[in-house]
Amino acid sequence: MPQILKQSRIENCPCCGTSAIESKQCSRSFYVDVLENQVTYDFGTCATCGFIYVLNPLSEENLKFYYENAAYLRRQSIDEVEEEVLKNQRAFLERRGQKTGKVLEIGCDAGQFLNELSAHSWETYYHEYSLEANEFLSQKHRPYRDGDKESFDLIVMRHVFEHIASPNEFLIKLRPSLRADSKIFIEVPDWTYLDKFTDSLAFEHVNYFSMASLSLLLDRAGLSVVDMEFGISPGYHTTSNRVIRVLAELIPGRDVNTRIEAFQHHDDRVSNAFYKRIRSLVASEKAKNRSISFYAASWTSADLLLNANLPKESLLGIFDQDERKQKKLFHGCKVYSPTRLQELKPDTIIINSSYDHEISKNLRDQGFSGLIISSSDLLRELESGATA
Repeated sequence: MPQILKQSRIENCPCCGTSAIESKQCSRSFYVDVLENQVTYDFGTCATCGFIYVLNPLSEENLKFYYENAAYLRRQSIDEVEEEVLKNQRAFLERRGQKTGKVLEIGCDAGQFLNELSAHSWETYYHEYSLEANEFLSQKHRPYRDGDKESFDLIVMRHVFEHIASPNEFLIKLRPSLRADSKIFIEVPDWTYLDKFTDSLAFEHVNYFSMASLSLLLDRAGLSVVDMEFGISPGYHTTSNRVIRVLAELIPGRDVNTRIEAFQHHDDRVSNAFYKRIRSLVASEKAKNRSISFYAASWTSADLLLNANLPKESLLGIFDQDERKQKKLFHGCKVYSPTRLQELKPDTIIINSSYDHEISKNLRDQGFSGLIISSSDLLRELESGATA
């Protein structure tokens, strides 16, 4: 009996999330045997990021039924072409240190890649809709079901991501299954260049990724690409055209979903924390009646003077080797030659220069015995804490 067709409407670009800016490029009708029905898809392009996708995919209910019952020629044996592809995919993982561990493959068909990983000591799990494929998979691998509380060293989605209508939401749901050092391996048909090595439009494919759109989507879901490659495998039954392979990991500290929020979060944890630490230093030293100086009339010194709300009366001045800056005011502070160091005798020097270690050594060589603070070291410490 034919299935009742239900098609949804994608209101926001699956890649960048922008709303109401897609334009319809073409329509294509498909007869789907499993559903005993004809389906018409509208293909569009996001006017903001250029992502190509289906504007009206089938409902999740229809798609689940389709993938549970679709009839494919499934073999556990592999030919020479597939053997080479599997070897290349495993080599791609291994060059980033992913040589063994606990792995989940989503949409793994009959489990050929899981068999390859299992033969190299991986602990293998699968998530697959196909009822027929599950019979093969259950013989060698462990099932993973939605809601299971498992975490993995690696999650694999080979030629699956192009089938998922809401890829951002799908990635976010995977986050609890990832540890800080876990990786996601994604392989999709490549639509970066539209030429003879580009796949044609297909009923099962609702997303058409370029390298830029895939990277943007991963970033939006709080993931960062750590490795990538392009490949073509003539004769490969999945696709003989160009593919993108990426290995991604969680962006440390990213617990928000938009880049705007991520930027604001980062600025608060790093820049504002930097100003706060400097203010704390100035306040504590001022309370002890100690004098503080900057070294170098630099961008960082200007940043602190303009944005950190420092009490200028607590600053003795700024030392700088550049004679053009000496004897002038720099944002209200006097600039001195370093030769006046012994005369002015600051108790603390905050170095705001990329040559901080060299300057610190020179100060010690000149006999300065006070406290030296490197802004660069302090910023690195804060950035490390922000991404820990």
